[in-house]
Amino acid sequence: SRAKLVAAPLLRLSWDAPTTHLSGAYDPRVNRVLTFERRGLKAPVEKIDEHRLSPLKPPAGKAERTVLIALSGIWQWITPADDEALSRGFVGWLESQAFDRMIVKPHPHVAGGALERLLPPHERLESHESLEDLADRLTAGTVAGICCTALVTLKQLRPDLRCVDYGGGFYCDRG
Repeated sequence: SRAKLVAAPLLRLSWDAPTTHLSGAYDPRVNRVLTFERRGLKAPVEKIDEHRLSPLKPPAGKAERTVLIALSGIWQWITPADDEALSRGFVGWLESQAFDRMIVKPHPHVAGGALERLLPPHERLESHESLEDLADRLTAGTVAGICCTALVTLKQLRPDLRCVDYGGGFYCDRG
């Protein structure tokens, strides 16, 4: 955080260490929190600006026993031990589900942390498109990840999908 204090003024930005929820929603300088889904949102009610998304029709050939795993960059903000524990828990959950097919979508900008190393054999979806941009083409019945915020908007766009955000409680408890 010391580097941020030095770098921020050089970039003509202000930066203060967080003292409340990490989203910044409770910061007095934040006057609006744009969201697609109110459930689970941690923000003052008067700041919430909700925009519902229009659901998309599922593509033909949806495979209910296929899981698409969306790798996130959460590992950058947690300790290596927590990343390892969350990843091992997620892999255990995956194995308990006995999916017929497993496809991994890498994060478009960062590596996948411990999870990428621990995953059982899988196929890869090499795409830099967001989950939201892929929504109308996803044939997997389940989309899952560790602290993957895109799952919220994806569920709004594709209510037919089973979206599993493993570790959401871990993240919320620290915010």
